[in-house]
Amino acid sequence: MDTAPTEHRLVFDLGMVSSIDDVSRRMLREVVYRLRSEGHRVEVADPESVMGDRART
Repeated sequence: MDTAPTEHRLVFDLGMVSSIDDVSRRMLREVVYRLRSEGHRVEVADPESVMGDRART
């Protein structure tokens, strides 16, 4: 097909992140919240749970 995909999604992949501080965690959550509120499909891939249990937004 010569057409662009109709659905776009943004994935924040934290697979190579070993730790994250509180300020960074809050900033990432706010970015995800704002992008979603604008209608974007956003996922956070966090296999090591560096964002904590509450990252499941």
